Amino acid sequence: AGLPALTRSRVDSSLPSAALDARVRELLREGVPLYELDEERLQALAPDVVVTQEACEVCAVSLEQVEASLARAGSRARVVPLRPSRLAHVVDDVERVAEACGIAERGHEVAHELRRRLDRYRSSQNGGPRPRVAMIEWLEPPMLAGHWVLNRRRPLVDRQGAVETRTPWYLVIGSLIGLAAGGSAL
Repeated sequence: AGLPALTRSRVDSSLPSAALDARVRELLREGVPLYELDEERLQALAPDVVVTQEACEVCAVSLEQVEASLARAGSRARVVPLRPSRLAHVVDDVERVAEACGIAERGHEVAHELRRRLDRYRSSQNGGPRPRVAMIEWLEPPMLAGHWVLNRRRPLVDRQGAVETRTPWYLVIGSLIGLAAGGSAL
């Protein structure tokens, strides 16, 4: 809270969905980063630890961009890249970030409490069926939620671990119709 923003998107987020997607793909084809990183401000802040993500080049500044900026600034900051794909990874990352910040014991305490709460929740579910969920993160073109959605779901359309989440509407609608008729997802 109260920390300055160091990143800015090169893509106008007010564009319609299809136009925004086209602009993102155009920049990626050209090899242009989707985000600008304020290197001057980063250098002035002189951080000891930088927490970033490496799960998605479209979601935020890339790990490579962060590392290159820190190198140009001559920074010795410790970089902690996060790439969770399961809920357990998120809890593990609490410990990783706390350790990097010099408060490992507090990180262990928080992670332990989170694991305890998750275990309590799991045991309360009595092994019953989990609901089918359609997690659509983009409408034009249709994209099912991908790698950032933690693996506690039963996917509507089985993408078999694929990160590319573009899914034709006929597959999404076909799955919904099959489920409504008592069948299974595609």
